[in-house]
Amino acid sequence: MTINEEKNRVLIVDDSPQDIQIILEYLKENYIISAATSGQAGIEKATGDQKPDVILMDVSMPGMDGYEACKTIIEHDENADIIFVSANDTTEEILKGYDVGGIDYVIKPFDPNVLSSKIELVIQNRQQKNALKEESQFASKTAMAAMSNSSELGIIMNFMRSSFQLDSLQQLAESVTQVCSQYKLNTTVQLRSEFQTINHGSTLPISPLEDKLLDRIQHMTERFTETEKRLFIDYQDVSLLVKNMPYDDQELSGRLKDYLITLAEAAQAKIATQNSNHELSQKRNTEMNHIIEECKKALENFQQAQEKDKKDTMTILDDTIKELEGSFVDLALTETQEEQLITILNAGVDASLAHFESSSHMDSDLGHIILQLEKLIDN
Repeated sequence: MTINEEKNRVLIVDDSPQDIQIILEYLKENYIISAATSGQAGIEKATGDQKPDVILMDVSMPGMDGYEACKTIIEHDENADIIFVSANDTTEEILKGYDVGGIDYVIKPFDPNVLSSKIELVIQNRQQKNALKEESQFASKTAMAAMSNSSELGIIMNFMRSSFQLDSLQQLAESVTQVCSQYKLNTTVQLRSEFQTINHGSTLPISPLEDKLLDRIQHMTERFTETEKRLFIDYQDVSLLVKNMPYDDQELSGRLKDYLITLAEAAQAKIATQNSNHELSQKRNTEMNHIIEECKKALENFQQAQEKDKKDTMTILDDTIKELEGSFVDLALTETQEEQLITILNAGVDASLAHFESSSHMDSDLGHIILQLEKLIDN
C-alpha cells in the first residue's frame, strides 16, 4: 500500500470485547478498524459521517440482534456490505442473513485467512460494481425499451423462439436473466447440466452468499419458496432466485410468477435437450470407436495373414527346389537336362519374388490405414 493510498474501513459489531480484540489483531495492519458492542451502536457508526466499507456483524447479541441491526442499516444505505459472523451454519440462519441484506456468512470459530479473503472479495466486488454502473444503466434503459415494445407474454414467447439458437449453458443463463430484466426483476439463476454448472445474475458480481443459496435451493423440498421480497424457484436443473418480487401488487406478482414458472420450465426443457444431444453424441462416438477398432483389427489380421502367405510360399518353393535337386540322380538326367530344369524352376522363383515385390506397396498402404485408425481411436 502506497503512502497516498487510504486504507479501507472495517466496522466490527459484537457484544464480546474479547471477540472484537481477536478480529482487531488480525485486521489492524491492513484496515482502519472501528468497533461497536451493540446493534444500536453499530447502526449509529454504520450510518454516520465515516461509513465503513465492510461491516462484520455478530448475530447473537442482547437486545437488538445482528439481523435486526443489519436490516436497519440496509434501510439507511442499501449499498452497505455486511458479513455476518455466527456459530450457526443452518440453512435457515443463512436465509435470515440473506433476507435482511447480508452479503456473506462466516462461521465461528473462523480461519483468519478466510475472513481476510472474504473482506477483500467484498471490497473488490464493490469496486467492480462501481465500474459496471454505467454499463448497468445502459442495460436498464435497453430493458425498459424492450418492455415498452413487447407485451409481457411476448417476452416469454421471444425467449422460447430464440432458445432454439442457444448452443451453450452460459448463453441460456444470460438469456434467462435478460428476460427477467425485461420484467424489471433482479434475478440470479443457476443452470446445471451433466457436464457443468453456471451461475449468472442480472447484477454482477454474484455475492458469495447468493452462491451458497443457489447451491442449497436445489435441495429444498418445495418447488417454490417465498420470503418478504424474494422468490425461489427450483426445477431439476434450474434454480431461480428473484430478489425484488413486487408483492405489494398482487395482480402483477401473480402474473410474473406464472411467467417465471414458464421461463424455468422452458430452460429445463432446453437443458434436457442439450443433455440428450450430448448423450446421443457420446453414444455415437462410442459406436464409431467400436467400428474403427474392429476395422483396425481386421486389417491387422489381413496384414499378418498376407505376411504368413509370403513366408509359406517361399518355404514351399525352397523345399521344392531341394527335393527336385535330390531326385536328379534317380531320374538319370543328363547334365544339360538338369540345367534346363533348374533354369526353368529358378525363373519361376524369380517371377514369384517379383510378384511379391510389386505388391509390397499394399503393405505400406495397410500400415498407413492402420496408423490413421489408431489416431481416430485416440481422439
